[in-house]
Amino acid sequence: MASKLLREVAGDFDRVIWRSLDCTPPLIDILSQLIAFLSADGTTSSNFHQSCESVKAAIALRVRSLPHTVPENSPPDGNPDCLNEGLRELIDCLQRQRCLLIFDRWASLFAECAFAGTYRSECRGYSELLHQVATLPHQSCIVLTSAVVPKAIATLSGSQRPVRAFKLSGLHEDAKYLLQDKGLWETERYSDLIAAYGGNPLALQIVSTTIWEMFGGQISEFLKYDWFVGDYDDRIARHFRQLTDSEWAILNYLKKKPQPVTLIEIASTCETDQELQALESLQRRSLVKQIRQNNQVKYTVPNLVRHCAIAQD
Repeated sequence: MASKLLREVAGDFDRVIWRSLDCTPPLIDILSQLIAFLSADGTTSSNFHQSCESVKAAIALRVRSLPHTVPENSPPDGNPDCLNEGLRELIDCLQRQRCLLIFDRWASLFAECAFAGTYRSECRGYSELLHQVATLPHQSCIVLTSAVVPKAIATLSGSQRPVRAFKLSGLHEDAKYLLQDKGLWETERYSDLIAAYGGNPLALQIVSTTIWEMFGGQISEFLKYDWFVGDYDDRIARHFRQLTDSEWAILNYLKKKPQPVTLIEIASTCETDQELQALESLQRRSLVKQIRQNNQVKYTVPNLVRHCAIAQD
């Protein structure tokens, strides 16, 4: 979706940058690269450049002296002046020209065994980056792709505000084109397969390959067997590894409930004193969804998540 957006709107911007955060590069490196590219003359200011070089030299010295305790890409902890200077110059670049920055896989910055949106200690500077580009005036656009909603986005977004959060839902009728492309010929069973996997395009792509290879493209034969997600289970398992004990308690409770339940039911059953925070965190991870039923707000687990969670037992 982000790459399609980029193709459609790139011509409206003076500069366009796409950066993947999958390997969580130190923020000082990201700032240095962004400013160098966005500056009119292609270079950073001397102050920020010198600060970057001195910080990196200090990190290298620490690495040589403590090779087993300090990772080679350790961030410039304890040097807020350098980061503040870099953030100031980045905002200046975004104010002087219309830029499009796309940060892919923002969720790579978040900690495991912590509530959704909690940054790893070495990535906390990214939170300030996000806060500044979201609150300070400029003429540029920043797009994040993330499996988890960052706290700043959840807090600052709104229909009349400059920050917007768009949650991708599953495909419905349009999923039939994916199934057709995979060679599945029982068109009358398309809706059953799409509903079973909540319209998740990646999951449908995975199971469609299995249906073609193992059942000759016959959906009805595939649906006779127990739930199958193939490699998608590994993707969900990565999300599970980030959960706190409180989140696990709620998820384990909800996965056994075929019908949606109220917050009161969750609180009275799960042995945790953080049910509100844990439930909100699970929603930001898209592992729990909220629905309205009989004028009540209730919570349930998507089928895809439910079966992967049961498989963890």
